[in-house]
Amino acid sequence: MAGNLVMNIVLSASLQQLWSLINTQQIIVLMPLFKLKLPPNAGMFFGFINQIAAFDILPTDLFYQTYTDITSTDAINSNFD
Repeated sequence: MAGNLVMNIVLSASLQQLWSLINTQQIIVLMPLFKLKLPPNAGMFFGFINQIAAFDILPTDLFYQTYTDITSTDAINSNFD
């Protein structure tokens, strides 16, 4: 019972940190949607974070073009570009 209690505390702490990481990443990714003028280095940072959030780490464009028939769509408004 004591071992189970210790494992519960350890796992809940790590899951809490993971949840906080995901929550913070969502806030950072959506920040450029505000009508603010950002410096170019912040734009590069948000572009890099968006690649990580979209799981666009490996180049898969050639794979999708070869094996699927997915067409690209336009963004909802100019803030999403």
